Amino acid sequence: MAAHHHSQNQQRSFQYVNPDMSLKPGVAKMSNLRHDRNLQFAIKNEAKAVLFTINPLLSHISEIKVVCNPRRNFLNMIVKQDFQDMIYKQSDGDGNHCCFFLSNKFEPFVIVIILNDREGRLTYLNSQTVELLKEAILKFKAHFQIQSEGYYYTQTAERHREAKGFNASNRSHSHDFHLKIRIATQMLVDHMKIYDVINLPEHRNTVEIFRYQFNNRKLDTYEEVMKKIDEDFIN
Repeated sequence: MAAHHHSQNQQRSFQYVNPDMSLKPGVAKMSNLRHDRNLQFAIKNEAKAVLFTINPLLSHISEIKVVCNPRRNFLNMIVKQDFQDMIYKQSDGDGNHCCFFLSNKFEPFVIVIILNDREGRLTYLNSQTVELLKEAILKFKAHFQIQSEGYYYTQTAERHREAKGFNASNRSHSHDFHLKIRIATQMLVDHMKIYDVINLPEHRNTVEIFRYQFNNRKLDTYEEVMKKIDEDFIN
């Protein structure tokens, strides 16, 4: 079924974008594209669909930009902010990847998500992806020689409630599954060098935002957090 879906996508004819992600000649030479936001939006959407035919996961992790200049218009791609600063990953051979990212919120946490080749970030896990998560965390801990770590996890019902809340545009949680692992400040500074440049440890108790991120969380043990995750997805 998946292969059939893939071939259907490849047979689609695209109006603006070639199969290799270049713009079609008429679009590349269009002089008024810079001022046509609707057309730029349509081109971006079509480019995502083309990207899906090349590699579905690329379409989930990439930000596509339409670059307009007098000589020619072209597409540019960057890795979305969410997927930068990845320091570890474990895959299961079935298109699921457990990914570990350093947080960019001035906090001593690693953020763990599950990425699927076709669907991108998963919101709901099943027994296979929960097993992948458990195994990946143990291997991550062994790789970085982490002990006595804590975990911060918002369970699914509360996560959805917060994501749909009255202030959803400024929400602190996304719908997607994610888990935070508290790491030593030194590990954070060692692996995200900008924190070393600004000497984050020196400011962790003087700036209120940093103080909250470093101190103001009730953390679970590995056993406690896995019980919550099993409750959400297995039991």
